Amino acid sequence: MRITFFWFFSFFSLNVSAQVLKFEQISEPVYVDYSFQELNGNYLFGGSKKYTVPGNFPLQLFETDGTKGGTILLNNTLGGEMKTGFLEGVTSGKLNGEIYYNGFDSVHGTALWKTEGTHSGTMFLKDLNPSDKVRGGCFYFAALQDKLIFSCSDSFNTYGVFTTDGTSDGTFKLKDIHLKHSSESSNFLTYKSRVYFMVVNENFETEIWVTDGTVRGTDKFIDLESSFGIEKAGSFTGYVFEDELYFISGGYLFKTNGTSIGTTMLLDSPGQFIDLAEEELNSFLPRYFLPMNGKLYFLYHKDHRLGAELWVTDGSKDGTKMVKDITPGEAGRVQPNMAVLNDSKIIFSTSEFEEGNTQGTGLGLWVTDGTEQGTCFLKDLDNQPAYPRFSSQPAKFFIEYKGELYFYALHNSQTKYCLWKSDGTPQGTKVVMDSSMNIQNTPIIYNNRMYWVDHIGPSSKGVLWQSEGDSASTMVIKPMGDTNSSVDINLNVGQYLNVNNTLVLRASYGDWQQELWALTTTPLVDKSTANDNFEFTIYPNPASTILKVKSNEQNIEMRLLDIQGRELQRKIGDEIDVSTLANGTFILQVKTSNDISSRTFQINR
Repeated sequence: MRITFFWFFSFFSLNVSAQVLKFEQISEPVYVDYSFQELNGNYLFGGSKKYTVPGNFPLQLFETDGTKGGTILLNNTLGGEMKTGFLEGVTSGKLNGEIYYNGFDSVHGTALWKTEGTHSGTMFLKDLNPSDKVRGGCFYFAALQDKLIFSCSDSFNTYGVFTTDGTSDGTFKLKDIHLKHSSESSNFLTYKSRVYFMVVNENFETEIWVTDGTVRGTDKFIDLESSFGIEKAGSFTGYVFEDELYFISGGYLFKTNGTSIGTTMLLDSPGQFIDLAEEELNSFLPRYFLPMNGKLYFLYHKDHRLGAELWVTDGSKDGTKMVKDITPGEAGRVQPNMAVLNDSKIIFSTSEFEEGNTQGTGLGLWVTDGTEQGTCFLKDLDNQPAYPRFSSQPAKFFIEYKGELYFYALHNSQTKYCLWKSDGTPQGTKVVMDSSMNIQNTPIIYNNRMYWVDHIGPSSKGVLWQSEGDSASTMVIKPMGDTNSSVDINLNVGQYLNVNNTLVLRASYGDWQQELWALTTTPLVDKSTANDNFEFTIYPNPASTILKVKSNEQNIEMRLLDIQGRELQRKIGDEIDVSTLANGTFILQVKTSNDISSRTFQINR
């Protein structure tokens, strides 16, 4: 059955055993572009409710507070549209309670706009490229005290460095230089009251520049070629760690304290650093470093034929080295799918190869404590290499949850992918649920449960899954009584919100039109911090007049909820009057100073 939403809201009650109170549509159809951005307690996004086919729509500025009917269009007096959606640090920046973004109108074309999240506070700021009404835009925003630093095109295919203090006169070019604008040029990076960025000079050579937000204070940071005798510097990617700036340029690794004399080379031969964020969907900025226990870990190789290996640095040249040669020669590589467990171990994927076979014949899981001796094989995820076509998908989508790492990997039957978990030991690395899945995103944590999107069935529609870390609690979240339809959910980076303990996400139901949906659940108590002795029962069940609570705790707070999660009563004590309730299912939530739990009960007269 095809269900189409236009100007009305729909609501569905869900499976109570999963502690889902409600899952409802909270907006009319509206397309959400890129991601949400928080501002003054609400969330803004670029969206459209005028589109007729996917991909053909103008963007406008919307705001949501995460409630039903709380998504509004922020019309401005000039009627401008958004040229690009919000992607904080890339296509938008935030300063002093305002968001700056690329707006568009018929008078100025693409220009810099700002909003404080109100109709009257959304306005055109300045046209930085008046000669071109179509192309252009501002990118890579970085906050610097009371200013924003960003790149902007001021002529065709040429980007300069600009600053703004929120006024038209205070928005201007800092230096007439050529910025390289590409996905590999990294965001502008703020470090010790200055912003670092990359410039391509007139000889098409890459340089690292720095600015303090003034014209005089905008200059080349250091000449890497002459200072360190390297052949050619390249793209700049930085990472601030323990009050020092680590950066990659030209395949070399450097560390600096912000001065020329305090800049050292940690790796003196060029190689390739592997992006650890390549599996993070909609992650537009690269991530090369993984911190653990006071050190930085990264994937690096000097020769692509030998494959990448795991390296570590403690900030010294001698302390920058390969952790272990796990896949010697051309036998395989360490994959950019890894995560830290309890700040003491890194669990990561590997692929092994037969000579001449670039598809791979084996997938493995390894663990390391950062030492060569403590780097060990954990699990063979691929014990039947007769199906090499499956071997291009190593373990991925790692997330730490309840003291273990959960991930998506090939089952060793070589026929399906499943949800796994690992505590860092071989015996503790096992399948959570032995059923085929097609997980599309790194799980997120909401109310101490995991949620992810799985594309299942011939239509490849995405459905929402919930798990508390075991097979019994791992289930699909879908409307009660609905066995045929599926809700197409998007949980990619920046595509969801946690607003007032409600998970807000973009989804479609029954067709390609998107809406904002809200999922509300009761919090799952962390048993490591909860009172292990807390026990309670409710009786009689079914009830008719009085519902009683038997507990080993004193002064408990009771909340009576309907199946939609709406509070009907609240009181302190051990019994509650239910005589006015109609027949049906209800929820009693019991709370102490250390614990919270819920039970369902029936009214039957």
